[in-house]
Amino acid sequence: MNRIVKLFDLRGLKAWILVLSVGIHLLLTFLLFMILTDWMNQRGGWMENASVVLILGEFFMGYLVGIGAALLVKDDRGPSYGVLGAIGSFVLVIIFMVEVGILALIVAVSALLGGYNGGMLGERIRIGRRREDN
Repeated sequence: MNRIVKLFDLRGLKAWILVLSVGIHLLLTFLLFMILTDWMNQRGGWMENASVVLILGEFFMGYLVGIGAALLVKDDRGPSYGVLGAIGSFVLVIIFMVEVGILALIVAVSALLGGYNGGMLGERIRIGRRREDN
């Protein structure tokens, strides 16, 4: 339980990285929904693969932003930056997909998990680079 509390603890985090991460998440999520809406309008409605595209798109966006945030800061809190930044996507997905139900929750949680995984990988990359330098 202590690990989860530490993940969401804001003390010691750089505010500008959090704001940048949340902003990038909001922008990328909005663009994903715009592209997917345009794609579905051209095809005539909801497609089978749209839910998979949403889940994977949100996961990989969170993943990439989490890696970037972890590599930018050097305070061993990469997963915190990844998860807290993905809250922007979480909120936007819930707002856009409130009528869909459980799929909205799955897509939103995939963004959080992507941010966590990206933050962890970014920390591992940074630690590996630090060991190579020494």
